[in-house]
Order: sequence, then structure tokens, then C-alpha cells
Amino acid sequence: MGAVSRFSAAEWIAESLDQQSMTVAHWVPPVYESYLRILHPIEATDGSARTLRWAEVAEAAHRELEGDVSWKGLVQSYAIQHGSFDLAAEPRIGCLTEDEADAVFERLASHTTTPEACYSAFSSIYSWVSDLQSSGQPLFRIGPDREFLLVRSSIYEYGQSGYSAAGTHFRVLPDMSWPEGKEWFLATSFDMDSTLIGGSAELINSLVSGPYESIPVTASTVV
Repeated sequence: MGAVSRFSAAEWIAESLDQQSMTVAHWVPPVYESYLRILHPIEATDGSARTLRWAEVAEAAHRELEGDVSWKGLVQSYAIQHGSFDLAAEPRIGCLTEDEADAVFERLASHTTTPEACYSAFSSIYSWVSDLQSSGQPLFRIGPDREFLLVRSSIYEYGQSGYSAAGTHFRVLPDMSWPEGKEWFLATSFDMDSTLIGGSAELINSLVSGPYESIPVTASTVV
């Protein structure tokens, strides 16, 4: 896994994304046949290991679980039904769990013609990315205020992706990933409760059966 200083492999992303909306197309280039929203697991905030599925909260809130579902909206609906929100839980923010991510990338690998030539982008919000930038590593920009470290690697390295310092390895999943052949595109963000993927209908159908909660969406779905 190595940092990239020339950004020709990423130029198509900035040219394709819809910078004016908060739809799937703001995060994933709207050039794919199908799209999927993977909902990050809902984890307890009381220190327990308890987890919930979005569908459970939606059912308790008397809501349909649709592609544009928002956690804030579910909480409000739940509170209306029950008088308050007493579940002491929130969605995992920023990335999938390691087991979920491994399952996702295993399925992506089977739909990748260039598994040894994939790209990942890590946001400058991470201090280690900012440190690399301060040391002279250039970052590529999307829009007026989003900067990323671009890394080229094998898709099989994603399970160990991250940054090592002082003998400690910090696992950090990418904000964006795509293969050289552009068969798919994966995106999330440090402040998002979902991971979004664009690809062929065959790929998205294979991802739906994974060990996580997901909803098919379109490029125009608000997230």
C-alpha cells in the first residue's frame, strides 16, 4: 500500500460527483447501474455490548425502513410513539465494523478485474493524513473543502489498511475505494452512519445478502 502523488486516477470522481446535493450522487459517482446503502449497526451508549438493527427501531417507531431513512427521523418517530427515546443506542459513525467491512470487500473482490490495482482515499480529518501533508505529501481535493490522501493497493490489503506509528497499527477504513477498472465505488465519511456502494446489478444483489443491514437505493436518494 503506497501513497500516490499524481491524481489522474481520481480526477473522474471530482468531475462526476454532484456537489450541490446531499443525495447518493454526492458521495458515489452517478455512473453505475445499481446502488446500495449499508446501515451501520446501532450500538449501545450505556457501555453494554448490545446492538440493534435499524429495522427494529423502525418497527417500534411505526415507520417503514426506506432508502432515505435518517436516524434523527427514526428517533423523533420513536419518541412520538413512546413518549421519549429510551433505547440508549446510536448508529456506529464513520465506518462499518471490521467483520462487516471484510464481508463487503470479499464480495467486491469477486467483481473486480484489477484486484491488485485499487485506490483508496483517506480524509484529511485524520491527524495522520494531516501529518503526512505537513511532511510534503500532496492531497487531492473534491469541491472547496474536502481533501484526501490517495493510496494505491491490492484489494486484499483492505483488511489491514491503516497507519502505523510508534509500533502501533491504527485500523482506518477508507472514505472512498474503487478499482482501476471502476467496476464499483464505495464511500462513507467520518460523520456518516452509512456506507454507500455503486456497481452492477449483479454486484449489488450479491452484497444485499451480506451479514449487515442494507437497503437498495438510487443515485438520487437523499442520505
